[in-house]
Amino acid sequence: MTVYLETDRLRLRAPKPDDAHALASARSCDFVMRYNLYRPSTAEEIAEELESFEHIVIERRDTDELVGCISLRDDSLRYHIDSLEIQAWLAEKFAGQGYMTEALGALIPRLFSEREIDLLSARIMSGNTASVRLVERLGFRNEGCIRRAVRHYDGRVLDMLVYSITRSDLN
Repeated sequence: MTVYLETDRLRLRAPKPDDAHALASARSCDFVMRYNLYRPSTAEEIAEELESFEHIVIERRDTDELVGCISLRDDSLRYHIDSLEIQAWLAEKFAGQGYMTEALGALIPRLFSEREIDLLSARIMSGNTASVRLVERLGFRNEGCIRRAVRHYDGRVLDMLVYSITRSDLN
């Protein structure tokens, strides 16, 4: 098992095959799906997704309990720029306790120091004020709004807020 890093409360690690059930259960709840493009997923669907791009599981160090997940993929909004898009979610019972701030606050500098990237982007659905506060607290800058960017699985059409942080923003 690859451990990316550990913080006071958390371990950020590569997913294991037996994580698929816990990830499917936590991610398929209304709380997580409300501001993500996810549909309810089975463990088998999650297992397939884990193979398609990079995921980092967030777990509590003291209990090994799954807290959430961070995904990294090529930033499709940029062309010939060394950049990644970061997406993250928490299981509902861990929301509002500083876990994602702790996880991303440790991971972001590590990504810039160990990978050849110049920028991380985050796309946040309109109305997701908690995620906006999180990325702004971490130093991301608002790049704008893509109007009518996505149709949620429940039929809502939402705007997408675009944020980014560069290597120089960390200094």
